[in-house]
This record gives sequence, C-alpha cells and structure tokens, in this order.
Amino acid sequence: LFKNGQNSYGYLLTKQAYPRLYDLLDKANQTMGVSSTIVLYVLPGNNATIAYGRGKHHITIGLNLLQMLNAEELFTILLHELAHLIHQDSLKSNRWYRSIELLDRLSGEGGMQLFNQYLFQAMAIYSRFKFEMYKQLSSKFIELRADEALIDKGYNKTYISAGLKIEYFENYAQRPLIESNLTKTEEPTATHFEDDFRDFLEYLSIHKGEIDQRIPKELIRKRHTHPTLFQRMERFGVDTFEIEPMIPYDETELQALLKVFDEMPPEGKDNYKPTYVNFLDQQI
Repeated sequence: LFKNGQNSYGYLLTKQAYPRLYDLLDKANQTMGVSSTIVLYVLPGNNATIAYGRGKHHITIGLNLLQMLNAEELFTILLHELAHLIHQDSLKSNRWYRSIELLDRLSGEGGMQLFNQYLFQAMAIYSRFKFEMYKQLSSKFIELRADEALIDKGYNKTYISAGLKIEYFENYAQRPLIESNLTKTEEPTATHFEDDFRDFLEYLSIHKGEIDQRIPKELIRKRHTHPTLFQRMERFGVDTFEIEPMIPYDETELQALLKVFDEMPPEGKDNYKPTYVNFLDQQI
C-alpha cells in the first residue's frame, strides 16, 4: 500500500500537512545534531524504519505508532532512528542493495558472453549471502548502538513505555487464528483502522497482565538480530511495566491521516493486517 516504482517508502507526509510531526523531527534533529534532509512517511504497521536513497534519508512510521504513542514517546523513536543515520547504518545497507542490483542487471544484459553472465549472477548470489550474514551478525550490535544514543538523556522510561506499547500491539496482532472468519477478498469497513485500534485497547485491558508476564520469557521467540524488549528494559534500568497514557502524538493530524487511509480503494483486510501467526507455531 502506498508503494510504487517512484516511492518505496510509504505514504508521504509533508511538513505543510503534518507540522506537529515535523516539529518533533526538528527537535530530534537538534538533540542529535543532525542536519541531513529527512522525509517522513507512514504505512500500516507497528514499527519505524530508516532508509537512504536519492540523497535523502527516509523515515517510515507505522500507523499504529501514530495512534498509540504520545509526543514524547514518538520523539524517542525518532531519536533511535536518527542514531542509525548518525552511524550510517542505512547508508551501508543501501550500498549493499545497489551493488546487488548492479550485479543482477549485468547478469541479465543481452549480448554479453555467457560466461560473464554466469559470473555476474554468481557474484550477485554471493553478495546476497554476504549481506544476509552481515545483517545476522551485526544487526543486534547496530540496534544496541542506536539505543546508546538515548540512554541517560532523560528518556529512559518514556522509550521503554513506547516499546511496551509496540510489544502489546504485536501480541494483539499475532493472536492465533486472528479474525479467522475474514477472507482475503472481504472488503474492510470504512473505519477499519479506528475499529482495529479500539479492538486493541479492549484486548489490552483484558490481557496486559498476561503479556507482562510473557515479556521476560521472550528471549527464544524473538529474532536474534534484535534485542528483546526485556533486554532493553534491563539496559535502560526500567523494571516497571507501567506505560504512559495511550494517546496519539496529535489528535488533529492523526484524524487527517486516518481519513486518508479510510478512503483507500479497499483491497481486502489481508493487505491491512499482513502479520498472522501459524497456530502450530504458538504451541512450541
């Protein structure tokens, strides 16, 4: 959704339409001493990412974060993403991608000797392997290094509060057989994203205690390339599962954004909620 050949980052958020969000970004830039050009986007989802391309850095924020994180929590998420910028993490990844794309293109060019085509193809495969190894071996270090930018800046509890909310929504979205009555062809309601968030709040009011007990035990389930939330809690010296109020960073801008999403041509709920967990995986 919101991705095409010209834009692979999400729905573009302009400074004119979303000034409050860009105010938070400006504050984060000043805090981190960043002067690079940064553009903001949003996609349905529950995380934030940063990428580099065409001379700019692009931060994509999940819609769920804009619904549930207050201004200070969202500010800490932006600080974390800017730490990746400072460490040139996205720039390094972009170089890998460009190298692999070049090798793919060379291996498919006509008129080239068959030997050279196979050579470039082999180099592309090897580069992909090397890049995957790089991600597996260094991603956790990269994330921990980005976290270091926030430690002792006075945002420890707020950053963990944001992480808890993200974890709560992840547990909500990954319930076994979630909404099993829905099919890929069923059209979403006109207020799908608001309805989904209200369902989440109801789910959280009932299950928060269970999820809190589960979080310290998540070391095995989580990807090895990222620190778990509990590891982050220990690192930031936060031992409480208390979260800050579940309010958006700005109600006016959120409502404008929800209106944009609600008016999308319906393509089935499966596009909106891609994260499903196999029921058998939950029994392990």
